[in-house]
Amino acid sequence: MGALEEVVTVETLPHKKVKELMIGDNVLLTGDVEVKIKQTRKSQDYVSLSLVDNTGVVYINVWDNSPYFEELKVYHEQEIYAQLEVVCTKVGEFINADIKALKLVEKPYVEIVDIEAMTNELRQEIGRIKDKDLKALVISFFHRDDVKDSFFTAPASQLAGYSFRGGLLAHTLRKIHLSHSISIIFNEWTHNKDGFVAKLNEDLLVTASILDDMGKLYTLVPKAQKIEKSAEGELFEDSLLSMKMLWEELAKSSMPEKQKQILEHIIGASKGKTQFGALHIPRSREAVAYHMIDYLDSQMAGFENLERNASANQEFVQLFQKIYFLGSFDGE
Repeated sequence: MGALEEVVTVETLPHKKVKELMIGDNVLLTGDVEVKIKQTRKSQDYVSLSLVDNTGVVYINVWDNSPYFEELKVYHEQEIYAQLEVVCTKVGEFINADIKALKLVEKPYVEIVDIEAMTNELRQEIGRIKDKDLKALVISFFHRDDVKDSFFTAPASQLAGYSFRGGLLAHTLRKIHLSHSISIIFNEWTHNKDGFVAKLNEDLLVTASILDDMGKLYTLVPKAQKIEKSAEGELFEDSLLSMKMLWEELAKSSMPEKQKQILEHIIGASKGKTQFGALHIPRSREAVAYHMIDYLDSQMAGFENLERNASANQEFVQLFQKIYFLGSFDGE
């Protein structure tokens, strides 16, 4: 690649993470790189690069009088995985650098979860559903062409805890496990002397765990090594798309109308608040319980994602304008 590629052969340079950069560092960075040609208000062209690794983002501008400008223009509107030689020029809220070299490299693929084992486990969980109408409904979903070919490898989030191959399946199974555990806690409680206990319908919770996120098959699109939102995902909440799929299957079901309404309510209220994507707020025991199950698992998966991508000595990391603590008390 001309001048850029000649420089990147310097193997004595240290490799660093974005978060570790200090002003003046001449280092190698590796990560996802987005390249765009932009223009200033005075009509001067420049190439804008942003490199993302698992600790942060570094921004690089290459002006049209740079010897690298023409070579970098080739990657306009592309997302590549590359190794850059940079000199850090600014740290703080935004990290900036000058580029000296770029080399395309193959992104290492890491399988996060065991999809085959989880698929077998999900089949077993579906078989455990006692209510024949709910079980038939779940099975009908997995006969759909838009589900059977994509559900088991689909992600469940764009940037957070389940943004990987098999993420939707992992999220579903964990919600099922939580449904079993929480149902036991309330259904087997015997200490209320007046006999009033907030018992839960375990089959409803398990069914909601499986069907709630089906709309994400339409809203999230794996692209290269990233998860992007589809046009439908930008326009509609995945809750609405899940509900549309549910209505299609319920129209063919012999399930009693009241049971249909209860299930619709649980799934439509899964995100808790309308500002978070819920179609309505939870108003039943199962709807409240399922919202908490979904929220708890999403948060815990978020911590896993932060730990997975943090450097070894990081205790505090930032995600979506919040600082999270990754430490724990182990009693020692």
